[in-house]
Amino acid sequence: MERSIKFYHSLRFRLSLVILIFTIFPSVALYMVYVGYVKEVIAENYIESAVQSVSSVGQHMSYVFNDMVEFSNVILTNRDFTRALNYPEEVDVGSFRSLIRSFFTSREDIDGIYVYTPQDTYYVGAVKSADVRRSVEERLAHTSGEVVWIETKPERINIFSGQYTKYYFSLARKLIDLDTLQELGYLTIDIDELTLERLYRNLVAEGEGEVFVVTEGGYVISHTDKSMIGTFLADHPYMQTILSAPQEHGFVSFRLNDRDYFAIYSVCNSFRWRIVRTIPADYLFRRLDTTHRIILAALVLCCLIAMTAVVVFSVKTTQPITDMMHLMKQAERGNLSVRVNTARADEIGQLGVSFNHMIEKVDALIRQLVQEEREKKEMELEVLRAQINPHFLYNSLNTIRLMAKIQGDKSIAGAITALIKLLRISVDLGRDLIVLQDEIEYVKNYILLQRLRFNQRFSVEYFIDDDCLDCLVPKLILQPIVENSIIYGSENDGKSDLRIVISAAQADGLLTLSVVDNGPGIDGETLQRIFKGERDKNRFSTAGLNNVNQRVQIYFGTDYGVQVDSELNSWTKVTVTMPVKKAEDDPGEFTCIRY
Repeated sequence: MERSIKFYHSLRFRLSLVILIFTIFPSVALYMVYVGYVKEVIAENYIESAVQSVSSVGQHMSYVFNDMVEFSNVILTNRDFTRALNYPEEVDVGSFRSLIRSFFTSREDIDGIYVYTPQDTYYVGAVKSADVRRSVEERLAHTSGEVVWIETKPERINIFSGQYTKYYFSLARKLIDLDTLQELGYLTIDIDELTLERLYRNLVAEGEGEVFVVTEGGYVISHTDKSMIGTFLADHPYMQTILSAPQEHGFVSFRLNDRDYFAIYSVCNSFRWRIVRTIPADYLFRRLDTTHRIILAALVLCCLIAMTAVVVFSVKTTQPITDMMHLMKQAERGNLSVRVNTARADEIGQLGVSFNHMIEKVDALIRQLVQEEREKKEMELEVLRAQINPHFLYNSLNTIRLMAKIQGDKSIAGAITALIKLLRISVDLGRDLIVLQDEIEYVKNYILLQRLRFNQRFSVEYFIDDDCLDCLVPKLILQPIVENSIIYGSENDGKSDLRIVISAAQADGLLTLSVVDNGPGIDGETLQRIFKGERDKNRFSTAGLNNVNQRVQIYFGTDYGVQVDSELNSWTKVTVTMPVKKAEDDPGEFTCIRY
């Protein structure tokens, strides 16, 4: 029955799809890779430059902080200053204030110096409206003279007749006599937050995010937006990464309010304060995005043109194939007179020539097939006739067995019975796998015949585990091995009666059959070529062993088979290994023979 081809199964559709996949899709993929690569390069170059700029500002800030620490050391080591603190009763207040003022006027980057002694408070510079002595004492109570940086906070400053708000961060430390280690008071040096802003102001550009300084704990010390000073930022994921980073400088990316950002940071003092600059990712790529949109529009236009060209090309290319397909369907219905126009000089023309040649040969092939079928039937008849002879021999022997039994010759009757059983398994047309119990029974019948031949000159012992009796083995697997043991093992020059031991055991899913005899053994040269199908000078035949080995490997794989071990003038052992396979696991795979 003729079946129509769905469009998405047609060659035309597939050809168009392949061309589109290998033209448009690579173009789109290349565009995406290009966009990503260019953005990555721009981001890397810009961020690398920004990291260097932020790191440079951080180093400058570190210098300012370290210089301020050294300035506080100069104050603490001044003899007049320490003497006034040690002997407050001898201090001239005016002279002490003048000393502090001299420190104050020596620098332009500080807004005030406060000295808190048990007796009084001395200050120069900006006058704070609020008394901060208590907060300073609480902050420095458990220190030992080391520098403590107090975070930026707004202060109301009295200037002339008015008050103004300014943001200060302060260096504070406990005053301790270096000779007596006596606590003498507290020192604070106030620094205007604008001092820090002036250092990083050149990092700020319109639309480029923000720049700020945070403490190790995440509190903002300085910010371009003054309302952010004093806020806690450590709970932001990107800030957690920055605060926990062991590097002195670097950057992290993060997303905030549906926008991508880069945060560039640098450590700027021994207290691991960090200057942070955030940059929106779209600020870096805004010019590049315009270029990408132009390229994308051009790419879409090219894709539309390519798709149109692909459709036209696929129709032109597949039409001759469609015509040829119709002719093939006519030939399929029996019209062998159809022919394809072979005027084309391309591959399709060559295909037409081949199609015509194929049609011309079909008749001859059909006639040849009819002849072969006739010959096959004749061969099958020959095979059926050939099967008559073994069955005739089987029936004749059965008749002789009955006659011997009637006449009372039990030995002849038993021998013929054993031969009948051997013949029965050989002509059995079932499968080639039988249970081990039947194989052992077959070997016993074979041994019965051999005992008559050799006049009981050998003994056979069986050590068969009960759990092996229902295992499947290839039919006639033990008889060739036992035959070699009887025939060649009996050639022991009368030294002793031949003893054969047949055993079977299973372990770890492996069935092992072994036949051991105390015959003359096999020399090393014969062992080397035992599976090459050769006969040695002592008439030792390996055909049976080869047959057993090949059948085991055919049924179970090359990991299994026959192994022969021997010691000359002592013993020979033949071991057959195969996987354990039970009859009940796959009852259709074996033939169970009963006598």
